[in-house]
Amino acid sequence: MKLILTGIELYTPWARIRPATLEVEGGRIRRVAEGIDRRGEDLGGAIVAPGLVDLHIHGYGGVDVGAGDPEALLSLAGILARHGITAFVPTAVAAPHEDLLRISRAVTEAMAAQGECPQGARILGLHLEGPYINPGKAGAQNPAFIRAPNWEEFRTYWDASGGNLRAVTVAPELPGALDFIARATGLGVTVSIGHTDATYEEAWAAIAAGARRATHLFNAMPPLHHRAPGAAAACLLAPGVTVELIADRVHVADPVLRLAWRLAGTGRTALVSDAIAAGGLTEGRYRLGGLEVEVRGGRGPAGRRHARRGHRHPGTGGAERRLGGDPPAGRVGHGVRGSGPGSGGLPEHPRARPSRRFPGPRSRPRRPARLHLRDPRRLRCD
Repeated sequence: MKLILTGIELYTPWARIRPATLEVEGGRIRRVAEGIDRRGEDLGGAIVAPGLVDLHIHGYGGVDVGAGDPEALLSLAGILARHGITAFVPTAVAAPHEDLLRISRAVTEAMAAQGECPQGARILGLHLEGPYINPGKAGAQNPAFIRAPNWEEFRTYWDASGGNLRAVTVAPELPGALDFIARATGLGVTVSIGHTDATYEEAWAAIAAGARRATHLFNAMPPLHHRAPGAAAACLLAPGVTVELIADRVHVADPVLRLAWRLAGTGRTALVSDAIAAGGLTEGRYRLGGLEVEVRGGRGPAGRRHARRGHRHPGTGGAERRLGGDPPAGRVGHGVRGSGPGSGGLPEHPRARPSRRFPGPRSRPRRPARLHLRDPRRLRCD
């Protein structure tokens, strides 16, 4: 089946094309061209962009990754697809051993159920944000379930996931952390530095051991200080480290977002939602990893980071600041003037990890068509 979308504003990792035509056949992109094709369906200026990939999400719309239910994960995949997310990494917080085993099995069962043609966003594998973190930097996680890195335990999660355990967050200053990082990296798992009180030197040692990501940079780690730069500075300066940012203008202030992006650049910046099951629901009390989370007034009380997490809108590169009913179209987390750390078109913005399988000036077409559409009249650019 051939589909021709025309009269669109097309965002690619290299340029913004307006008006543009996009031809899709058999689920694959066949042609990208400037101008309007009279044979196509005119979308009247709708924005078409690469599908978003959320590397860090705990749930949304009442669905909790921590439930360890493959059917719930498939439901979450369907919900996220409606918000422009075409792939995601379900993320688990610190929990009892048996719970993490159940979550590991659930993710691989859900991936198998999706097969080659998933209905909704594709599940890419599991991220364990806990339990191997610093209890002094627990954030929203339950300190009762936090523990030092344990390779034998981790291997049980890896085995239960069928090798689909893709990432693990580790605090480098914990006993045995560096050896754990090296072994996990050797297994092909991405190690992320986070929920840590590590010094600059300790973070660099973790990077030397193989760590290649930072979990929600600046949050749940020491602040950037001119005499004690800490883990944040090490991750920003290391050329091989991708930094997550929650770009909701609550977790990280605008000037710091700009600073981080100018240091890490588009290629090393991943905008994440870090959303939880309370996202998109009415205000109230919810649970995350055995802890109660309260969402009220559109935001949590000052100093209660975990309470603020409930209202983020996945797929927008940050948070919606409203609750109740279906989230609005929201701000696109990249490429919308005034919506992100910079200004202008997509090449000047960090990515919310858009799919890289999108044809550009030096790539061939006929790639999988993993796209999302936005009505520009409903965009919020505050």
